[in-house]
Amino acid sequence: AFQLSTVLKGSRPRTFTYHLVGSAGNSMSNKQTWDLEIVSEPTTPSVQQKICIHGYTKIPTVPTWDLDMIRNTNLDFQVRSTIGFGKTCEQSKIILIGDYKVTPKQKTYSKESPIAKQCERLINQQVPGAMTSYECQQTILSAQIVDQIDYKIQYVNVAPTLAFYEGKVVSFTKALLWPYIKHDETSVAGVSHFGQNREVLVRVKFDSFINTVDFSIIRPEERVVFQHIPNQCPYMSGPYRVLVKPTCNTCPLTFPILMSTQPCKPSLNNVLGQQMPVCRMEKTWMTTFDNKSMPLKLDDCFHLISGDCSSQYKFGVLARSVGHSQNKEIKIYLNKTEIIMTPSRSYSKYSREVRVIVNGTEVHLEKDSSKTIRDASRTIVIELYKSKDSVIEFNSPLFQIHLRFNGERIDIESSPMMKNKLCGICGDYNNQRVADISGPKKCIFSKPEIQIASYRINSPHCSVLEGSIKAKLETETQKCAKYTEIPTEVYKSFMALVGKCSRHEHMILERVNEVCFSRVPVTQCGAQCSPKPRQLVSKKISFTCMNNGRIAELYREKVIQGQELPELKQKHESFSTSILVPQSCVSVVSGHPMVSNSGIPSSIPTNNGAPIVVNGIPTGQPTPTL
Repeated sequence: AFQLSTVLKGSRPRTFTYHLVGSAGNSMSNKQTWDLEIVSEPTTPSVQQKICIHGYTKIPTVPTWDLDMIRNTNLDFQVRSTIGFGKTCEQSKIILIGDYKVTPKQKTYSKESPIAKQCERLINQQVPGAMTSYECQQTILSAQIVDQIDYKIQYVNVAPTLAFYEGKVVSFTKALLWPYIKHDETSVAGVSHFGQNREVLVRVKFDSFINTVDFSIIRPEERVVFQHIPNQCPYMSGPYRVLVKPTCNTCPLTFPILMSTQPCKPSLNNVLGQQMPVCRMEKTWMTTFDNKSMPLKLDDCFHLISGDCSSQYKFGVLARSVGHSQNKEIKIYLNKTEIIMTPSRSYSKYSREVRVIVNGTEVHLEKDSSKTIRDASRTIVIELYKSKDSVIEFNSPLFQIHLRFNGERIDIESSPMMKNKLCGICGDYNNQRVADISGPKKCIFSKPEIQIASYRINSPHCSVLEGSIKAKLETETQKCAKYTEIPTEVYKSFMALVGKCSRHEHMILERVNEVCFSRVPVTQCGAQCSPKPRQLVSKKISFTCMNNGRIAELYREKVIQGQELPELKQKHESFSTSILVPQSCVSVVSGHPMVSNSGIPSSIPTNNGAPIVVNGIPTGQPTPTL
């Protein structure tokens, strides 16, 4: 729950204070509710106004990997929301009731589509990595698409002007989609339906077979039907509990909606618009973070699957085979926290029960249930969820790792911010497939089985490594062929043109009718360079300003050439301000992250709120007049 108070002051000598109170929540039954209330003050009946929004939805849980179970699960759900406003929340209402359905037609498409038949062929032929293949992943997604949405909009005691504006929206929609109008019927009564109580029905249907959208609007005044609107973006996916994210950049607002299978999956990719790097392991086949497929053969010794190999060493994921089967046991280290996931004694193809042990204590999970584990400061360290098909979902937002495991198959997701910082059998996530078959010392190996052996963590309980693989591992480790990037002549010329990263020169601030120079030189980053992370310090810089003209232009040219001008220190101070100054800079081209808006003052006096230009580059934000 939260509370927010805002004071709005107008040109008239009256002040209104609005209090906003809201809350949201969900329970283990996947029911989400939301409540929002805005109340104006003073609280006299003649002035007070309220806006209240109340709603709920109950979303069904979705199996993670079992395709047949997904097809047989009812994925329909309803969203209901009530908007009340007036002197009380009951005076006028707008009620929204939405029904989202995965129809039998869509389930049939998930069986009969060309890509579904390719997936079935891979499974029947027992192709290694069939279930993690692109064809089967898309087939699983197609079985979860919401292909019909029905919305009922009810107006209770609402002014007729709202229906007037509603008609304007419908008219605009008809003008926009006029080539696809199938039926347009106007009621004889016409405007007589513009009453205070009315009902509007909206239906959206998606046809995956021909990739089109049908759209209908039924109002008391008219009935409009649109057919066969091309759907430019067939899939829209995202964590189903909170966010819906498009997978097609060309049409970010196009549906249908996809019921995701990961209730505790981080929503960072929805915020950043980036896909999470995924490493998949299935029986004897795997795909790395950089999407390189290769055979997988683990023995009874733990291997480093993936880990944070930056200076922070946030996490590590180990895996080994159990017995002589293709079942696996994994260990996850989050600093000093150890999590073990291992198949139970009764584990089988028909009962995939997995034990979860955190720091020596077993955590019991029922199907379709979740648990959170917190540290001493009550910060969530681990989120656990067990799906209907017994897949354990492991999420740690603090350590930027998400994992799914069912005793045989492993999916690991990390954050895009871990690019080029990962190590292990899953690769380093540097978008270079060539270097994915490399070991802990970045040596490139000739075969995947040698690379896997290089990440073997020997212990007294491990069996002896196969002789031929051991010999090749020792030979290729001694030679240690490494992947290197050789800069081209174009790159060298570019770096020569860019010059030094760290520069010690005067800062220029341009205002409307004058130019300001820092009285002493300041450390700044050159072109294509940025400050090193966490190496920005705040310094108070003194500026002297002069009117635009020949003298100001002369000083500007000298500063751009990198000259130090001691005479500026003798001039009078026009103003001073605190600026974030880098201690040192690094080249962005070398792969370091760019820190934006570096070295730019947070607030500098301007003339009439005009934007400031730093060394010829506008800051992009007008600064308020002081």
